[in-house]
Amino acid sequence: MKNSFACALTASVLLYSALSVSLAANANEVLMQPPSADAGGVGQVVGGTRQETVAWPATLKFFQTVNSRSFACTATIIGPRVVLTAAHCISHEAIAKIQLPTGEALITCHHHPYYDGVLGADLALCLAAADIPTNALHERIDLNVASVRRNTNLFLLGYGCRKEVDSTTSGILYGGISPVRDMPLEDFDHYRTFGGVSICPGDSGGAAYSLTDESLPTGRRSIIGVNSGYLAGQSTSYLTPLSRPLLATFIRDWAARNGVAICGVTPGTANCRF
Repeated sequence: MKNSFACALTASVLLYSALSVSLAANANEVLMQPPSADAGGVGQVVGGTRQETVAWPATLKFFQTVNSRSFACTATIIGPRVVLTAAHCISHEAIAKIQLPTGEALITCHHHPYYDGVLGADLALCLAAADIPTNALHERIDLNVASVRRNTNLFLLGYGCRKEVDSTTSGILYGGISPVRDMPLEDFDHYRTFGGVSICPGDSGGAAYSLTDESLPTGRRSIIGVNSGYLAGQSTSYLTPLSRPLLATFIRDWAARNGVAICGVTPGTANCRF
């Protein structure tokens, strides 16, 4: 499956993957913000529904500009000083600014050491020097390998798709259910979901959630993966699974090395959802 996946990826996904080697590590280049409740742009939701941004206050959007073209990605606050996104969305050791109504913070982002420049080990953790100034609860991640099985329904959330002509405008936060059809067999394989909602550019780096109640995305939920790739027109998404041993170990070790707490990983972390 790995070879066919790499060959079948659309050009737009491959372009997203290539961005990480081109971006300058400059706080002025990468600005992370909450999605706007009145976002403009043309939605091209693939099977999902528009989400109320107040229900997802830890979800951030950010744009990058490469060769005069603007691209969007999604990120999630998962601890007082930690942000989660996809490695292909941001360069290693890039500095980004989080801009919230309650204040600002600078973060430095780190790739998984085995990130392959495309979609393998497609995970980045970003570190703030001090607590991110938000009143919102942080999302919780789940590193339990047993939390996802074949046919588990996941809720995929992202900063939406836009028509190419509208790529410089704000997008729309959307999400929806998609069932897992294939489980990862090797360390850096993906969950493959098929049917239901499908991710696309702009959703990269966003969270894939396991829901306690599938009819209530705003209820109890945990992040089990990161939006990584898709097959255009086939309702197929590829998600980086956080519970795979080399990924889970990286998350735990990174948190311990930097002395930071992550919701769902570090006992007693403050301001976590559920």
